[in-house]
Amino acid sequence: MEARAWDKEKAKAVAGFAWREERKFLVAGLVVLVLVSFIVLPVCGAQGHTDWWMYAEPISGVLTLALAVIIWIGQLDDRWLASLPKELTAEFYLDGRPLMRCERAYLPSEADIRAWAQQLGSQMATKEGDSKPAQLSFRPDIRQEPPRVGRIDGQYVVSYAVRFNLREAPPNLKGLAERKACVVWRRPDYAYPLE
Repeated sequence: MEARAWDKEKAKAVAGFAWREERKFLVAGLVVLVLVSFIVLPVCGAQGHTDWWMYAEPISGVLTLALAVIIWIGQLDDRWLASLPKELTAEFYLDGRPLMRCERAYLPSEADIRAWAQQLGSQMATKEGDSKPAQLSFRPDIRQEPPRVGRIDGQYVVSYAVRFNLREAPPNLKGLAERKACVVWRRPDYAYPLE
């Protein structure tokens, strides 16, 4: 699902988040709504008001409340997205074929995507036991997909994906590139299986 798209499950998750994070605000809003319904609205019909004002005043009040609720839901959605755990899938292609892929790596912040993905690629290209990390030579046409929100392992997660196009295979992976194979690291063990 797109990060900004709404469906029944996301609405339930956001409602649960709202109840946990904004319980006092929700209760206060309900109390105000009840007070307005039973006290203020009957008074609007009191003498001294013109007929059109009897309708305009409650309608403008309801519209103001509706606008405030819409703004609040938008802010709540932003805060809910920011509270979700983030993960990154980094792919490194050589001549249109995948050479390295790290799936579902922990991502501390969206601001770290490019640097963290390059570090993951460097780690993947470094031969186990080498003390010096491998250098990657890649083209500037980096592609980052829009974030996606989905349920993984029973919780909502924001998933990011980025793709790098390598100019050449790292020295430790030249044989792998010739065989058109791919190094894949998968959560949780991030081992060195070949695909």
